[in-house]
Amino acid sequence: MRILLITVFLIPLLINSQTPGQIIRDMKNSVLLVRLKTRENSIQALKEAGHYDQMKIVQDKQREENMKIVTAFQEDFDFCPVFFFYSSCSKPVREHQFQNCLMNAELQLLSNEAVTDIDHFYIAEFWYVERSDDEYFSHYSFDPDDEGNMEKRSNYSGSPELGVDALVLRDSNFRQLRKPFPYYVRTYQGFPFRRSESKTVKKLNKNLHDYLKDN
Repeated sequence: MRILLITVFLIPLLINSQTPGQIIRDMKNSVLLVRLKTRENSIQALKEAGHYDQMKIVQDKQREENMKIVTAFQEDFDFCPVFFFYSSCSKPVREHQFQNCLMNAELQLLSNEAVTDIDHFYIAEFWYVERSDDEYFSHYSFDPDDEGNMEKRSNYSGSPELGVDALVLRDSNFRQLRKPFPYYVRTYQGFPFRRSESKTVKKLNKNLHDYLKDN
């Protein structure tokens, strides 16, 4: 039991200690699990209220959105293998319990044999960028010191984004990755030039390939 507890607490520390270069190489040799929304709470509320027509509209719209995401990854992403799961399976996936959760591009459940080999994985989802208070290197600047001499200084800052709609990458503990890793691609939701699911996934794929080359 003691060994198990030590392992549970050490795994997040080991993940946090990875450099961006190590993460991108690990991701290349891992699988990406894409979380799809179900809107279960909204659908259940409409059902309980007897609004079956509206419930059907919400279900159909969510199903259509999910299929756009699945198709985008199937056609425009080749950085690593991709599987899918519904948000209702988030807890089992976090605990590495993939049976009856992970699906292929046809949204068919993978066999137990197919999921037993999955060890390392990362999460992707269309969500929003969460603000992080963790500091990361931003830029160098030349500023005067106390004696008026110009001094080269390293500048650090936290995440500049808050609530921006994007395709976001997370680690296996569902923690958002951070800069300088290319951990998100904005969708520009609500803008006239909104990126489609296909273009967003394609850009993420390119960013990951480019980052791997540089690291």
